Amino acid sequence: MQWTWDYGDGSEQLSNPYPGGPQVEFNQETTTSHIYEDTGQYPVGLTTSYRGQFSVNDGPWIAIPGTAEIPSEPVTADIWRSKSKNVAEDCHENPQGWACGNPFVDG
Repeated sequence: MQWTWDYGDGSEQLSNPYPGGPQVEFNQETTTSHIYEDTGQYPVGLTTSYRGQFSVNDGPWIAIPGTAEIPSEPVTADIWRSKSKNVAEDCHENPQGWACGNPFVDG
């Protein structure tokens, strides 16, 4: 079997003999990791490729030519970026200090 990931951002697809799995530690790279250049929503798809074999009367296994490729329904990945900064402002004393206003406005 083989698994081919389409990360939905126009980058090259990743073909892998491993389908992926849960991430053991936060922010740990995996065999199916991908870095998005931009934030946004991306349709992530996976195609599973199967190859078959057969045997007659306990004879040798014979490969069936070709593969069966089964695509999954894409799911939407929301890609975000976060920034952290140390803040020494007391927002009660200086309401105009960095991080004292709207947290969604970059200042």
